[in-house]
Amino acid sequence: PAARGLDIEAHAADARLVLAMLRSGAFGPSVSTQPVVALGGSFSSAVLARLVRAAPDDIAGWVTVGGIGNAFSGAADFYSGRTVVPPEYALAIPALGPANLFPLPFLRYSPVYSAGSLPPTLIIHTEADAILRLEQAEQLAAAARAAGVDVETFYYADVSHYLGIGANMTDEGEEMFYRILQFVARVKA
Repeated sequence: PAARGLDIEAHAADARLVLAMLRSGAFGPSVSTQPVVALGGSFSSAVLARLVRAAPDDIAGWVTVGGIGNAFSGAADFYSGRTVVPPEYALAIPALGPANLFPLPFLRYSPVYSAGSLPPTLIIHTEADAILRLEQAEQLAAAARAAGVDVETFYYADVSHYLGIGANMTDEGEEMFYRILQFVARVKA
């Protein structure tokens, strides 16, 4: 819910509850109780990173779109001015504290450091992303591959962090949707 604001841990706890309800059959017989493929991007990628680690048996695969791979390098990009952060998130990184003094929050939201526990992974990112630079995706893909995780990547050439979807759909945006569907079909097979 919106009341959670930027509280990543609360969002992750809510998601774990929904997964537990799903797996118990609480949503009725027409909803599968099998592990899911989770999708998150940008801010919600931090929530998803926590969820994937907390509920590994409930997640068959995950898709991260314009997501955080390494919160340490993301914070370094922020403080060096290499990124542009939307005003509503301007205090999110400073609120975590200095990474050299308080590394735990940065580790929690950095799937590069727990890549060996990731399920099959689809990483989608844009080369033009000024909020979470492409290096986030590249670092995550390299760490996951080094850990032996099944990884697919799709890097856009010409759209921003918020993708070119909806009324501004690009050919690459359309391709992204098909790649996600193909990934889900493969992982759930």
